[in-house]
Amino acid sequence: MEAILSNRSACTMMSINVQSLNAHASDIATDHVLNAVDLLALSETWMDDGTSVAIAGYDCIVQQKRHATRAGGVAIYQKIGASEIAVAHDIQQLSASRDALVGAADQYGDICAVETSIMGTRALLFALYLSPDTTLKQKKCFFARNLLSYHYFRSPMPIVVTGDFNIDVSKSENNELIAFMSQYLQLELATDRAQATTLGGTCLDLTFHRNIQVECTRYISYFSYHRPMLSVLSMPDDCVKKNDASSSTTRSVPKSSSSQPPKQPSTLSTSRVDFPVHHTT
Repeated sequence: MEAILSNRSACTMMSINVQSLNAHASDIATDHVLNAVDLLALSETWMDDGTSVAIAGYDCIVQQKRHATRAGGVAIYQKIGASEIAVAHDIQQLSASRDALVGAADQYGDICAVETSIMGTRALLFALYLSPDTTLKQKKCFFARNLLSYHYFRSPMPIVVTGDFNIDVSKSENNELIAFMSQYLQLELATDRAQATTLGGTCLDLTFHRNIQVECTRYISYFSYHRPMLSVLSMPDDCVKKNDASSSTTRSVPKSSSSQPPKQPSTLSTSRVDFPVHHTT
């Protein structure tokens, strides 16, 4: 609670694998810390797109879940009366026609996003859930499908990606995921990989960021196998100045319907483990 009260000017977000939002919405609403944050980034909501679950004191901004998948689903809720209004963001996916494996990536997980303002700077926040049986290569394809386009926009807009990645980054053999996120998506890990995020001692619930400061703290939950992860999001002074100076191009997210869309990679080689990306003119 101290982290929330001492960062009034920043944005606070709780990332939680709820393992059925319908079963635990009241648990969130009655917890004095969980219900104090600005944003809730939820995974494993088990909530189909055509249904909704109310959380007292919050509005659901966006939700998404694959069809015919029970243990999945993501959603982002915002505290009612928030000073900065979050709006649903239409994720600019990489074209499925560019690569067969990338085209199949939608079956590997769920993802949704909002655009909001953090300390006067527009930012994108993504909530995701990846199925536990997905391989590292399939995870990479999922990230390429949903996040690679934002790298090719070359925009300084801050980005936060959080959720249940279902890969234990406390193990050195999974360093490749962290390296991939950094090398190809310019997203750095904010989560302390030495601290477990589940009752089983694994570190699965992660937060990555770009062009924004993120401080992550574990919280205690009595209703989920996963520990809620509190993130305090703030803008460093140099980023605020840079975004203010280029406000004409960074205050809004580029739309895919633009008359001059940004170049996307012409080919994606997914046959190799390192998932090289070739950008050609």
